[in-house]
Amino acid sequence: MKRRMFLLAAAVCMTALAFSSFSASAEKREKGEKKKKSKSVSGKVTAVDASKGTLTIEKGKKDEKKALTFTIPKSAKIKVNKEEASLEDVKVGMRARFGFEEDEKTVKSVSAGVPKPRKKGEKKHKHKKKDKDEDKDGDE
Repeated sequence: MKRRMFLLAAAVCMTALAFSSFSASAEKREKGEKKKKSKSVSGKVTAVDASKGTLTIEKGKKDEKKALTFTIPKSAKIKVNKEEASLEDVKVGMRARFGFEEDEKTVKSVSAGVPKPRKKGEKKHKHKKKDKDEDKDGDE
């Protein structure tokens, strides 16, 4: 009997906790509070000038590539191949992603690295798409 009462009390507490967190997030949505996405830009590194503290990347498709140069502050967190590094460790040819402060002008992070080579026949994206034929013939 005591055990049942304990389990019942625990279930009531869990339910109350779940509803309170759900209502708090619903209130935020009603007020229009949204999570701010931090802006980021990525591309292929074409120039590194550690003495000036700048990185230049090439962004866009083959026909529409444009060069963007960013000044990297000393406070920016720099990672190369997922390990902490310095601006000197970033090399031409690497892929780089720049994260920005809320003002969307100041670089707060740089993540660079060499992408792993894809296996023959492997697609660019990890997400698998269903064949259209499989959807039609799914019940057969």
